[in-house]
Amino acid sequence: MTNMKNRKLVIMFTVCLAMSLMFSACNTDNSNHETTSENEATNNGESTSDSTAINYEEKIEKEGLSDDEIESFEAYVNRIVFQLNEIQTFNSISTQSDLNTTDDSIKYSELLSKIDTQKAVYFLIKLKDDFNNMEEIFNEYLLSLQLNLDIYTYLDSKNKYIEKKDEMLSEIEEDIIITVSKIEEKAFENLQKLNEENKNINSYFEDEINNSPGNIEPDDPSTNLPEVDVPVPADPTEDLKNNLPGIN
Repeated sequence: MTNMKNRKLVIMFTVCLAMSLMFSACNTDNSNHETTSENEATNNGESTSDSTAINYEEKIEKEGLSDDEIESFEAYVNRIVFQLNEIQTFNSISTQSDLNTTDDSIKYSELLSKIDTQKAVYFLIKLKDDFNNMEEIFNEYLLSLQLNLDIYTYLDSKNKYIEKKDEMLSEIEEDIIITVSKIEEKAFENLQKLNEENKNINSYFEDEINNSPGNIEPDDPSTNLPEVDVPVPADPTEDLKNNLPGIN
């Protein structure tokens, strides 16, 4: 009964992982398609929402940075987004299996759905002189998403933006705000859980293989044979000595 339960858990874990990865891939394709459609609408002069009407890719190019500099900002954003995707995938798996997860995992998925990578890259570039490093800038971008603040206001009126931000922060517990360091810690924590689960799965399969009928060594047949007295043949030279006269 225990082996059957473990087998079902392993199968469920494997299927959930595969489905989650396929789902993430589909979401990425849909996101790319939506971004393309929004850019086409903008180029054709069609009306879109304020957040999608801005072509951040063009604005990034106008900042005059080298390709290597832009790629470094993009790589940073993509790394954090990738970690958020990992958290979302783990959360999807854990809700369909017996893996332990925390209730705050859904917040990371919600935050991921709000991130516009090109907008994030643009503000990393635009605010690099106002903050000490990329992590501080990205934390500000993440904060604006969680407080439903338009970070673009920072460029138009920095004081107005800060005043509104401080007002909203005073009404909540700042510990609930997701930051880059929390994302990295959460992703690492989930990776450790997955590694531990993989060890358990590997151990389970090894036990299954070792205990399968084909790998059970049969009893030594010689131990089951009855004991039989084997006659010792007579020495022919002794027979000659006994039968020929004079040879004694």
